[in-house]
Amino acid sequence: MILRIPIGGFPLSQPTLDAMEALRGDRLLFRCSFDIQHGGLDTAISYLADKVTPNLLIVEMDVPQEEIFTRLEGLANICDPETRVILISPHNDVELFQDLIRNGISDYIVSPITPEKLRDSISKVYE
Repeated sequence: MILRIPIGGFPLSQPTLDAMEALRGDRLLFRCSFDIQHGGLDTAISYLADKVTPNLLIVEMDVPQEEIFTRLEGLANICDPETRVILISPHNDVELFQDLIRNGISDYIVSPITPEKLRDSISKVYE
């Protein structure tokens, strides 16, 4: 399956930025349009406030675990309901993962990430 969708990427860390950039030439994603803005969740919210949200958002955040859902509300308020979201964060917690999926996040990846991890996540979201 070759995807042809707009993808918005909002990394915080250099490894995440590198992983996103590496996917531009991937055989699954070469027809996708990428819009990558460094800055994480806050940048995503301000950047997308007056734009149509892409089909897929990949957002990295590094906040205390108890703040994640509160911070994600800002993103939920500006996203189209059909937008799929992959969240990247350093918290390795199964309950957090399950709560995020139950609340509409399409997938969750524990950072640091690689291009392969990110590609596998995108594939899973669009199975």
